[in-house]
This record gives sequence, C-alpha cells and structure tokens, in this order.
Amino acid sequence: MNKTTITVIFLILSTSAFALDVSVPKNCFNVKNYCSKSQVVRKGVKKYSRVELFSVLSEDDYDSEQVILDTYFAFSNWKKITRDKPNIGVHKSLSLKDQDSSKLQYVDFTIKAPFPVMKLKIKMVIDYKKNLKDTESSVFHFNGLINKSHTIPGVGVLRKAVGVVEFSGLISVKYLEDDGEYLVYLIFNSIPELNILPGLTAPYLERAMLDLYKGLFEI
Repeated sequence: MNKTTITVIFLILSTSAFALDVSVPKNCFNVKNYCSKSQVVRKGVKKYSRVELFSVLSEDDYDSEQVILDTYFAFSNWKKITRDKPNIGVHKSLSLKDQDSSKLQYVDFTIKAPFPVMKLKIKMVIDYKKNLKDTESSVFHFNGLINKSHTIPGVGVLRKAVGVVEFSGLISVKYLEDDGEYLVYLIFNSIPELNILPGLTAPYLERAMLDLYKGLFEI
C-alpha cells in the first residue's frame, strides 16, 4: 500500500444500534487487494450473521469519495455485474428515489444457502439516509423496510420484504489527508426469514457479498 492507493473497507451493519467495533484483519492486503470475514453477533436475544468486507482500490480509478459512493449507488448495474457470479444473482435492482442525502433501492436477488435450503431468495426495499451531522466523512445508514408496502415499477406491489426479517447497515467514506487515501466501511448483519443457524448462513452471505463487491469495483 502506498500513496497512490485508496483504502476501502466495507462494513455492513444490521442496525445503527450496533457499535462500530471494526478492525482490519491482520495481513488483509498482503496477497490480494481485498479480504473478508464473517461471524455471528448477538443483540439481546437475537443472533445476526455479520459480514465484513475490506479492500484497497487505486486512486487512478477512484479519485474522490463521491466516485466510490456513485459506484455503489449505481443500482441498475447490480444485475449485470452479478450475472456470472457463483454465489449471488441479482434479478432486478433499481432506484426508487435518488437525492443527495436520501435514496431508495428495490432489489431482488438470490444467494446460495446451506443444505437443505440451497438457495435463499430475497426481495426488499432499502432506505439510505445520509448522516448530515458527520462532517469528517460521508456516511449513509441503510435499513431494509421489512413490513412496509411499496409499488415497484415493472414489478407491482411489494407488501413486505421476502427472505429476511431484519436488515440494515452503514457505508462510510472518509478521506485520510496524510495518506492520500479514502477509508470506506461497509458491514452487513441480517436475520434470514428461514430458520437457519446464523453460524451456517454467515459464510454463504460472506461469499455472496464478496461476489457483489468484486463485481461493483471490478476486482
């Protein structure tokens, strides 16, 4: 890693109530420019599958915080970039609202799941809100609108989310002036609708999110 490198760390959280207890795995970037890990976390009586993705991207390709965010928020590209991925397939992804500080995404995707389920199909609307109080970095919190009805163009009415009972997260991009780098966090925690042990689902979610990430940033 040198001055011509952007450090990108994606962390996806289940809820903003989760503490940001994040550490990059040792030797994360020694072999590749990305790594990931998964685990089970507990909040009260609930257990969530957590996935953390970490990557280093060159500033030759991503020269600002906004370019990185725009790459992620280009929701219409999600289907194309996962077309040949083994662990995730996005069937439909589109923007329902696109404002500077507020976005809505509809996404319909399938991921591999442990035996005997084999596949987990998820449909939901995700609400992204920018944290305007954070002046040092660009932060968006996002939540799956699990029990809220939405009319989806070309699809019809989605009365509630399919495949998950809880989903939320955070994406943060911060410029590190001394290093000339951008630090980005994305953590994902979720509880699937099916009664599958979190310890079994976490590695499958990790592989699926890594496939999506690699497709988005062409690594």
